[in-house]
Amino acid sequence: MPIKVQCVIIVLFFILLFYLFYFQNPSFRDYFSNKFITFLHQDLEESSRTGGGGRKHGGYYQTKQRDTNLRLNLISRKVDFIGKNILELGCNAGDFLLKLAPEIAFGVGIDFDSSRINEANFNARKDGFNNIIFYVDDLREGNEMEFINAFPTQKIDIVMMYAVCDRWLPLSDCRRIVKNSAKMANTLVIEVNRSKTREGGAMPIIPYLSTVYNSVEEITDLDYCPDCRTRRLFVCKNK
Repeated sequence: MPIKVQCVIIVLFFILLFYLFYFQNPSFRDYFSNKFITFLHQDLEESSRTGGGGRKHGGYYQTKQRDTNLRLNLISRKVDFIGKNILELGCNAGDFLLKLAPEIAFGVGIDFDSSRINEANFNARKDGFNNIIFYVDDLREGNEMEFINAFPTQKIDIVMMYAVCDRWLPLSDCRRIVKNSAKMANTLVIEVNRSKTREGGAMPIIPYLSTVYNSVEEITDLDYCPDCRTRRLFVCKNK
């Protein structure tokens, strides 16, 4: 093999390594500080940014594709979070539970991304919240029922699930999680993606909700929540 070709291959190899470490591992830089390099739903902006649903950390704001404040305000019209025990499946960096922490009894978040969970637990400690905790778990393994034991009272009032069934979970897993959520709590808040129509996507799960819950109400409000345009938000209850 010519030397020039070998050199090109070596350069491409190191570029690939840099991409994997820099973009896929948020702990590569400044992880245990007040600034976080994030990748999935969040980015970093200087402290001059004050709008949206971002959380301020050390002079920086975490912002996201989905505005947490708008969604919580919308959901709060139908769901009372005060004094409740909440389990969030697919919590990412924990922003929903971090915002709810001052008013809920206890919250547990799980996500398969350990770097997001580390970030969520760091922020919970930094903000002084002792009533929320985050764990690493892959929902494809079917362990969601075990997390009821993480609650001091072993009781869950509300399960929340945002953008879990619309990207990578097979429909069979989504149905199992919805069914198990009904066993754990009387209320499920679930957001799914309008555009997904494949077998493993979100749209097929919508008809299944009414087979598990007595009440399924869509609360999507495009006027109130303009960035909900590609998503549908439901509150499901067993009374």
